[in-house]
Amino acid sequence: MDRLLEVKESEVRIEFELRTKCRATINLRNLMHTMHVAFKVQTTSPEMFSVKPPNGFIAPLGEYSFEVILMLQSEMPEHFPRSKDKFLVKSAMAPGGGLTERVPNEWFASRKKHVFLDAKLRVVYSGAFILRHLVARGELDPVKYLLKRQSEAPNRPDEGGRTALHIAAAGGRVEMVQALLEAGAAVDVLSKTGQTALLEAVYMGHSDVVKSLLERGADTEVRNLMGWTAIHLAASWNHLDILSLLIEKGAQLEARDSEGRTALHSAVTEGHVDCVKMLLDAGADKDARSVDGRTAVFRAAAKGDSLLVELLLECGASKSIKTLEGKSPYDIAVEKGHGAVLNALELGDGLLTAARKGDLEVVRRYLGKGAQVDAGDQYGWTALHCAAFKGHAEVVGELLAHGASVQSRDLEGHTPLHCAVETGRKDVVQLLIGRGADVNAQSVRGATPLNIAAALKYAGILRFLLHRGADRALVPSLAPDGCIPLDSAGFRRHPPRHTSLVFVQ
Repeated sequence: MDRLLEVKESEVRIEFELRTKCRATINLRNLMHTMHVAFKVQTTSPEMFSVKPPNGFIAPLGEYSFEVILMLQSEMPEHFPRSKDKFLVKSAMAPGGGLTERVPNEWFASRKKHVFLDAKLRVVYSGAFILRHLVARGELDPVKYLLKRQSEAPNRPDEGGRTALHIAAAGGRVEMVQALLEAGAAVDVLSKTGQTALLEAVYMGHSDVVKSLLERGADTEVRNLMGWTAIHLAASWNHLDILSLLIEKGAQLEARDSEGRTALHSAVTEGHVDCVKMLLDAGADKDARSVDGRTAVFRAAAKGDSLLVELLLECGASKSIKTLEGKSPYDIAVEKGHGAVLNALELGDGLLTAARKGDLEVVRRYLGKGAQVDAGDQYGWTALHCAAFKGHAEVVGELLAHGASVQSRDLEGHTPLHCAVETGRKDVVQLLIGRGADVNAQSVRGATPLNIAAALKYAGILRFLLHRGADRALVPSLAPDGCIPLDSAGFRRHPPRHTSLVFVQ
């Protein structure tokens, strides 16, 4: 026989916390059927540990537990998670008639009795505190060692509500993140500042960690205390690769922070041109307004960023939307003395005016200076709308040559083709359709170019539209002669700004 006791634990596992008495329980069982057994527990570090009780008697086949207590520690252990400290469990047979409350010291200090060494137990420091510390140090193997022993530790937070996964994500430790997730770490735990592991990783720019978390279903719409989602953070910190991942995963482009700002506002505010382009390409609302009524154009103008102002205007953003204080992008540019921004904003106005007047040379001059060909006014009218409405065929051709969109729409949904039909200029109608204008485009109220031609009794234009594929069914009241009375069409005039465009009520 080489031992008298069975020690159920293979190690002394202590859940460590600084400045806290930490405890572990060890369970013993007497293997003897007819005899009491005395035991004694010794530690290699008595200055750090105490044992209660340090010794005792166990009845035949009986069980007994003792407690290991780690004194208050103000520093991390020198070695962890596997410590060099050990506990020795010794035993000796105890004659039935000689039992006392305490085991005589001489039983284990002399050769009077045969002493058995039943177990050598190594101290292992475990728990969420140790796990978080190991994660912060990037010690992957010890982390895996602990995770096998304590499944609940990954989800226990520190005083700030951060779990081991938060720490691993912020540190960019993708293998650590994967190990924690495989061990059951909850992916969307909120810290006290409203941060998830995903938000931590996005903020720090760790795209591989972001990808791993997204694959595990991390919620892209969780907001921190500022109301920022992951897409706000990516746009604010110019993390283009992460922004792409978030968009691909369906993150909400129009998510609003606590002040009503979208990711586009954030990217513009920080001057991140590539992020702005990516958001616009993905379909972000270029005229989204924050709580104070500011648009992305306004923010770019306030910063004096003429490049972003031009980019936004080129993509169709409005420069006329005012804040709650009644200020336009132009007003703020004047107030702050941003001359380059004023030039960018005025170019568009000048181009619209020249197109409306039919001044081809001035149109060319503004285009040569970099005026955005598809920039619109407060009604959404572009230079092409203006030129088409006024019947200036040469200007229309020049604008088309510079890439003007034949499919652009104003706020009522009218295309330049609607405008050209209204003015009765068949040559402009032919020019636009030749460049791909949609003959069946419908306004917000359902008017098509054919509606307008029929209402105004432009027989030649009407026949041309039908010949080029206009859908006769869209004008159910079209008479056999191709015309209908204006009062039966249900039209009303466009706002006074453009004097006469007709459309269905």
